[in-house]
Amino acid sequence: MYKIKIELMSDLCASDGNFMFNDADTAVDKYGIPFIPAKRLKGCLKEAALYINEQYIDEIFGTSGKKGSLEIDDAFVENYDELVCESIRYSPQFITSIFTDTSFCISSDDEGIMKNNSLRYVKTVNKYIPWDSHKNTAFFSDIRIDEKYVPFLDRICRSMRHIGYKRTRGLGFVKCSLEKVNAPQRFEINISKNYSADKNYILEYAVRLDENMMISGSVYDNTCDFIGGSSVMGMLAAEYLKSHSADSTFEQLFLSGNVKFSNLYITDESLSEFIPSLMSVNQNKGKYISDSSKSLDVETEIICHNQKGSSYVRVCLEKGQVFRGSITCSGDKMPVIASLIQNADISFGRSRTAQYSRCTLISAEINEYQPDEIIINPDDIVLFFFESDAVIFDEKGSVPDSVENAAEILGIKGGILPCSILKYKTVSGFVSSAKMQKPHVRAVAAGSVIAVKYDKYTMCDRIFYVGQKQGEGYGKIRIIKQNDFNEAFRSQLHISQNQISSVNENIKAMFGRISFVEEMYSDALGYINQNRRDIAGKWNNVALKRLANIIDASMDFDELMQNINGIVSENRKIAVLNMLRDSDSDKYTDWEDKKFYLKLVSKLIKYVFRQGKEQ
Repeated sequence: MYKIKIELMSDLCASDGNFMFNDADTAVDKYGIPFIPAKRLKGCLKEAALYINEQYIDEIFGTSGKKGSLEIDDAFVENYDELVCESIRYSPQFITSIFTDTSFCISSDDEGIMKNNSLRYVKTVNKYIPWDSHKNTAFFSDIRIDEKYVPFLDRICRSMRHIGYKRTRGLGFVKCSLEKVNAPQRFEINISKNYSADKNYILEYAVRLDENMMISGSVYDNTCDFIGGSSVMGMLAAEYLKSHSADSTFEQLFLSGNVKFSNLYITDESLSEFIPSLMSVNQNKGKYISDSSKSLDVETEIICHNQKGSSYVRVCLEKGQVFRGSITCSGDKMPVIASLIQNADISFGRSRTAQYSRCTLISAEINEYQPDEIIINPDDIVLFFFESDAVIFDEKGSVPDSVENAAEILGIKGGILPCSILKYKTVSGFVSSAKMQKPHVRAVAAGSVIAVKYDKYTMCDRIFYVGQKQGEGYGKIRIIKQNDFNEAFRSQLHISQNQISSVNENIKAMFGRISFVEEMYSDALGYINQNRRDIAGKWNNVALKRLANIIDASMDFDELMQNINGIVSENRKIAVLNMLRDSDSDKYTDWEDKKFYLKLVSKLIKYVFRQGKEQ
């Protein structure tokens, strides 16, 4: 595994197109920590490759409609995970202020006079890391590339010297290098050698989004809120073809329909099974439910991009979320499927080579598939719940236009209740290798419900599949008895998490200092609020200026007291001594801390005096 290291040799503005408060804002994540967008980094690398006329440019970076070998992630500052752990106590705006400065620039005419409307504000990442003023800020980006192209990418990285906004005006000077690192440990699936070809097995697994993800939906720039089974099948098919040809095994796994790849739906920290909410349950509309008391909503993030002078946005699945799904197949196919998903660099959706789609497998279990039979007694109310979109047709090839028609297609016998509801949607897709849009098909939407009151004893499978494209996550129906809703869900998966064992001491010291300074501000404001009236009558601009000079000139507390005792005016001397006593400055034993605190108090006294003077 390799990382690209980008060390700042000057301040940097790597914008993502999101200009909220400045004419050029640097890209920051939801915690306020700066990063370099992968698309920006990849574009600069390709520009450097063209500049030095490197070989295999198309093979490394790809062309329109053809994926290149290089897959690149956003570049984050070193010790990013540790920073996230420490920074969640503070606002994103405050964290951003630690790493950045805001400057302004203008344009002038030939006579050196500023042009009208040329003032621009630019937010830049500081050259030096906040917790070590002698060390340059460095960003690291995880990449994946064929080993044969590594020497060429190494030369490209070393030739990239500038990145970001105003790179020809003093910003964005960087030192770039390619570094080999140890690959993270993969989750190991317990794969048995004794699976029976006559039995079916189910692989239940969960993945964590390491990057934001864009799953194409009905709206071009808006993501689906789940990962479709077709995306899983396509990813594993591509992984198989890396080391095999499109042989008979490939046909059995991915073309025959004998392997069912379910959709991946959002899950919680315990990896419980969640499904789309029933459309008749209004309070959970648009959410995912696990039982009558649990619901989850999928978090999305708006990502801005620049493209040839214009900007556009995409609504993506937010990174850090966990999705759970399953793959069902016969025992002779399960070892191949399990090995593929265990060894794959998992990624789904659009822009898989830059900025989006990377996932990590965090849990997987293989068990023999045991049909869960449900017993329905007379007068039981049963819900036939569409857990996924279903592409179903009647004998004439038409999509069911009523609940009764859909019930007939599903073979449901019983009295249809008025609370039944069907929703429809258009499903499609895109074949990137052929640059072709898949046909648009009308389907019954996930969350649709057919409620039935049975009049006789019945036994059937709790989960079954109907219609077309069953192997791609479509047509999954779950039967739920009205009084046994909680029993319709499978058990939790076991999760293995890598915890951060220790935090960089410099980072801990920096945030410790921030908390200490916040305490100083709180103490100073408390003193000011309690003594506001006395302050307004005892101080003036000259006295405050002299007090600031005395504090600055003092090398320790004893010298400060000598200088205070040297004040000629007795009233002024008493006012200073009272300020030292009442402001609780004695709690700060270190002179530099005490000095900082006293200067802070004197500044606040100045503001109170000015405010009283204006009133």
